[in-house]
Amino acid sequence: MLQAAGPGTVVWQETVVSPATPVRSTPTSPWRNLDIALYMSDRPDPSALVVTTTKDLPLAGLRYPFRVGADTWLIVSGSSHPLVGPLAQDMPWIILAIGALTAVLTTAVVETLGRRRDYASALVEERTSSLRSAIADLETAQAQLVRQEKLAAVGQMASAVGHELRNPLGVVMNVLYLMESGTGDDANAPMRRHLATAKREISAATLIVSDLLDFATSRRPILAPVQVSELVAEALSVVPPPEGVQAVQCGETEVVIVADRDQIRQALLNLITNGYDSMPGGGTLTVSVTSVPGSVHITVTDTGIGMNQETRDSIFTPFFTKKTRGIGLGLVVTKRVVDAHGGAITVDSTPSAGTSFTLTLPVAAAMVSAPQ
Repeated sequence: MLQAAGPGTVVWQETVVSPATPVRSTPTSPWRNLDIALYMSDRPDPSALVVTTTKDLPLAGLRYPFRVGADTWLIVSGSSHPLVGPLAQDMPWIILAIGALTAVLTTAVVETLGRRRDYASALVEERTSSLRSAIADLETAQAQLVRQEKLAAVGQMASAVGHELRNPLGVVMNVLYLMESGTGDDANAPMRRHLATAKREISAATLIVSDLLDFATSRRPILAPVQVSELVAEALSVVPPPEGVQAVQCGETEVVIVADRDQIRQALLNLITNGYDSMPGGGTLTVSVTSVPGSVHITVTDTGIGMNQETRDSIFTPFFTKKTRGIGLGLVVTKRVVDAHGGAITVDSTPSAGTSFTLTLPVAAAMVSAPQ
């Protein structure tokens, strides 16, 4: 070590430093948290070690070369213990845990909101469907109420018109009978043909009046034992087949039911008349009777023009008809009669192949109120 002592004087002091003995650091030393090694070379050569603060050589840490005259010395420094606290060391794991927790919470929130949304959507759809169903039921009930009111008004009018027309038609029929009785010779054949035409039209008008009265009135059936085959024969005799049409009765002959004879006969007359009208070019009408345990089937089958699906769906609607004559009440009255007896009516029809109506009546008809 060189130290100036005044002009012309030089003081030389030499101190031996042993690199094998580390320099002890004190709590106030500037390098108390660092391990330092000083080398008189540009690399950590143990033979060039000048001074160190640790025995753990070589140090793995920061290297700082610097110039000393023409030589290059090297300082290597490293931390003897962590320079940061436990919190800083654990910070990456803390951040990772916070991120994972945030992801889990976010997923839970999204899943909860999604389920609530799905539940709300399902609830809205259910309530909407219920509302639509309620509106449809309300519209149906309203339409049925309006229809019943209209039918009630039409029924009152039909009853009044029927009663007013029945007596004049009866009088006209009697007059025609008397006129026909007075034309007994062949010379009056044209007159007899005219009278027959008038009687046929009066009969048609009488049938319309009967349909009106049957539609307007809905009395309960008056039950009594009825021999079905005799009733069918009676109905076929009341309305004989037109020219070109053959009427055939078949089936069991000893079937007896408990029913209103007049109402069942009227239902059969309506079906037979419709069968005749559906065969303008001729054909065969068959009325068959079969029995099953507890009920009897009366089937009226024709070989006429048949019906399509649209017509079959509307035949029991009041005043629906595709015939040039009639007012569309015959099948309505027929269904009402069958329902009043606790039975059922079914139809099977194919266009251009004919139609078959089947009345299913219980052997002992229940006392069922006729529908209004």
